[in-house]
Amino acid sequence: MNEFVVQNLNVVFGDHKVLDDICVSFQTGSLTGLIGPNGAGKTTLLRTLIGAQPFDGGKILWNGIDIKEHDRHQLAQNIAYLPQGGVCHWPLTVERLVALGRLPHQPPWQKQTHEDRQAVFNAMSKTDVAALASRTVTTLSGGERMRVLMARALATNPSMLLADEPVASLDPFHQLQAMAILKTMIRNGAGVIVVLHDLTLAARFCDRLVLLHDGRIAGDGEPDDVLSAENLAATYRVEALRGKQNGEPFIVPWKEQGGV
Repeated sequence: MNEFVVQNLNVVFGDHKVLDDICVSFQTGSLTGLIGPNGAGKTTLLRTLIGAQPFDGGKILWNGIDIKEHDRHQLAQNIAYLPQGGVCHWPLTVERLVALGRLPHQPPWQKQTHEDRQAVFNAMSKTDVAALASRTVTTLSGGERMRVLMARALATNPSMLLADEPVASLDPFHQLQAMAILKTMIRNGAGVIVVLHDLTLAARFCDRLVLLHDGRIAGDGEPDDVLSAENLAATYRVEALRGKQNGEPFIVPWKEQGGV
């Protein structure tokens, strides 16, 4: 089992504490949804885990060792990050961009191996972008780019994937497809931490939810428990409709707390 352990983590922007004494762990074999209102600290937590955001106190351990002491190349082989927004700055073809996910596994200046090519093909097939392989990434729609970036992350074959709002720009079909892909990764032994705003997807697909509010953890546990009426009122300031379809839950924010 691979594991992140976060101990008393603090991140400060100016005079604002974005993450306030966060203590949490994330293991492989679990699909963990990171939820909470805008500005709660979700993206900052993901960026801090991968070392893209400095922190002002506390520790982050990967498999029991301080993240700062790990070899960065080995970390890149095990941890993949999918940022929000689907931004691509270079006019690469889709296939070449997805192939960048294999770089942590390749010696410098070496050609792709059969294993690399197979990983790229599998990743593009899973995310439904194989037909776009020769297209230039900068000509794609926002949703298509996000699927391509997901393919790049999958091509790494990481033991832990950190995905920041991967379904935000996707149509309903590809939202469900993306969540099914993440679930398959869990069944294959990986771990996923995914930032979500869609509460039904969070309730239906995630094994565990971590609810952030004002830089602190407001809930951590099974979806039914974390998505309680009390937590939704205190953090999102909404009331929700709930139900089940074929035994699976759905939850729809219905009105503002105290609204008509």
